[in-house]
Amino acid sequence: ATTLLRRLYPGVDVVFVKAENVTDFRHDNDFIKVRSLNHHHHAKDAYLNIVVGNVYHERFTRNFRAFFKK
Repeated sequence: ATTLLRRLYPGVDVVFVKAENVTDFRHDNDFIKVRSLNHHHHAKDAYLNIVVGNVYHERFTRNFRAFFKK
């Protein structure tokens, strides 16, 4: 998947997110997930993966040394 995405979108950072990070974020912020109500939870999960992945990438991967200087 990584190779395909990098070929399709050259110059773009491909960032992977662990589901555990998104689950922790959801629990820490009291975001409920109701699968039986409708399928909107898929869209919310996708959005949270983008947000959590971006924050994790910016804070811990891309700017690693700056994080520890603070």
